[in-house]
Amino acid sequence: MTHPVSESSLSTEQLEHLARLARLELKPDEEVAIRGELNELLDYFQQLQAVETEGVEPMQRPLPLSDHLRPDVAGSTLPQAEVVALAPAHVGGLVRLPRTLDSD
Repeated sequence: MTHPVSESSLSTEQLEHLARLARLELKPDEEVAIRGELNELLDYFQQLQAVETEGVEPMQRPLPLSDHLRPDVAGSTLPQAEVVALAPAHVGGLVRLPRTLDSD
């Protein structure tokens, strides 16, 4: 696939900067391919910016809501002792969960 060069072409410096930000190490042939793909995206964005939107009301979503949520009603629950007994690890009557965030 050939990628036309347009007025929105990325410079080598811009492409290298984007690669650094994305922590990518690009080979020369990858640089050519990615530059072409990014230039196509930039061209498309220019087309979108040219669309006349004066007087067009913003939309929250393109389709009407169809998945209405059920009411939030309290139901029956397991007793705490049973939940703790089912848990693989517990401390002082509370379920112990694995750490999800590092404490740096």
